[in-house]
Amino acid sequence: MKNRYKILVLLAALAIAFIIPAGAKAEPTVERTITLTVGQSKTIGLPDNQTGGPLQGVVWASQNSSVASIDQGGTIVAVNPGSTIVYDTNSQRGVKVVVEGLPTPTPAPDAPVTGQNTGTVTNPTVNQPTGSSSTGTTVASAAQTVVKKTKIALNKKKVTLEVKSKTKLKLNGASGKVKWSSSKKKIATVTKKGVVKARKVGKAVVTAKYKNKKYKCKVTVIKKKKANKTANTTTTTTSTTVNNGPVKLSEEVVVITDKNESIQLTLLNADPGKVTWSLKYPEDDKKMSVTNGLVKIKINGTYGVVAEYEGKKYECKIYCFNLAFNNIDGLVYYSKLDPRFNESQGMSVSISGIEMAEWDKITWSNSSSSVISMEVGQGNGFVNIVPTGGGTATISATFMGKTATCTVNVKQSDATL
Repeated sequence: MKNRYKILVLLAALAIAFIIPAGAKAEPTVERTITLTVGQSKTIGLPDNQTGGPLQGVVWASQNSSVASIDQGGTIVAVNPGSTIVYDTNSQRGVKVVVEGLPTPTPAPDAPVTGQNTGTVTNPTVNQPTGSSSTGTTVASAAQTVVKKTKIALNKKKVTLEVKSKTKLKLNGASGKVKWSSSKKKIATVTKKGVVKARKVGKAVVTAKYKNKKYKCKVTVIKKKKANKTANTTTTTTSTTVNNGPVKLSEEVVVITDKNESIQLTLLNADPGKVTWSLKYPEDDKKMSVTNGLVKIKINGTYGVVAEYEGKKYECKIYCFNLAFNNIDGLVYYSKLDPRFNESQGMSVSISGIEMAEWDKITWSNSSSSVISMEVGQGNGFVNIVPTGGGTATISATFMGKTATCTVNVKQSDATL
């Protein structure tokens, strides 16, 4: 009798071992469902069930980022119609995302592989080196030929300021660190963000140093002029100028890739005490703020800031974008010597912060086709990448002169098991 009992227990254990694979993970628990349209973005969070506040230390992932991707700030971007689950990989708690709307045009039938985070390559010939007849390699090369060299230049080469006024200089096309300096700090100073402040009457040169090359702007500082109190009724009621210059914003379009970067806007030739600053869309007040022209952004997105002066409004459009991932580890390329050659993993990398209507302005590039192949996805808002060998590559997305990057590390397996 005891032997029969032992045999039954052993058979039950073997059955469980076959039914439940080793290392299997539980399906994320869906706590709610949200519906988005293609191209729409939304930022979410998870509640801490113990404290009642937001859950800390969340590591976001999407089961299918070709339907909806999510960055580590919790911002979801709806890419294509369908449904997926975005979830915290630590607690396995998640949110179901339903995407509605029309998909963008279908890519060519011979385009390479998958848009999912853990998709499987079904045609490994896309990983052939240069010179191969593989169609996959041709697609990757075609994606790279659209890259255009960005011209590096200051937005202003000459500027005139009144004492105690300021303006913002910007080195368009620069994707790395820019070092700012002034030839005469007693006359004009410059911050590390390129904000020039006029100190006293005189002339100075502000220099932006980028990749061992210098870009200069001549700064002339003049005395602050008093407003003309004797102006006739016609000019005082219709004028939008002060100090003989047109009233305008220091910048009408700003593009940044770091949401922690502050932006200082100035309404030139206007009395600062009479300028009213506001958000174009009041509902954005939880994502960004503006105080006396100083803009601070908390979440990637496209925003509008309005300066109102003497009954007239002046608008600045601000883009804050980045890629859904700054760094990708864990991709494996199985060589032809490996029996798992057909199991090389691919995934997608999407843009965050740029609205779908402007995705056509994005230029994608891949630093190393020997490490990954890259296919620009539907609508130009994301790319599909597939390992082609071991090493490190950089995916770059350039939008209006600014570039966001993602580093991809691929491990190569040459096993002959």
